[in-house]
Amino acid sequence: MNKKQKCVLIIVGVVIFLMLIYPPFHYSYKNERYARIDCPPAVDVNTLKMFHGRDLVYIIDTPIVRATINNGTLVTQWLGVLIIGGIAWLLLRDRL
Repeated sequence: MNKKQKCVLIIVGVVIFLMLIYPPFHYSYKNERYARIDCPPAVDVNTLKMFHGRDLVYIIDTPIVRATINNGTLVTQWLGVLIIGGIAWLLLRDRL
C-alpha cells in the first residue's frame, strides 16, 4: 500500500465517521434533515401542517416532536463512500 492509498483510506474513514456523527434524520411528515447524533432536530408542531384525508389539519397537541435516524439513507451513504473509496484505492495502486 502506497501513500496515496493510505490517504484514500484515511479520507474514507473520516467521511464515514462524520456521517455517523451527523446522520440523516427523518420525520414522518417532512423531508430529511441532518444534525448531530446526540441532539436530533426538534420541530415546533404548532407550525406544522399535515394532511388528514382531504383536509389540512394543524397539529397543536404536543409542542415538540423528535426525529428518528433514517437508517436506510445512512447505510446507502456509507455504501456509496465505500464503493467510491474502493475504486479510488484500486486506481491508485502501484503498477507492477
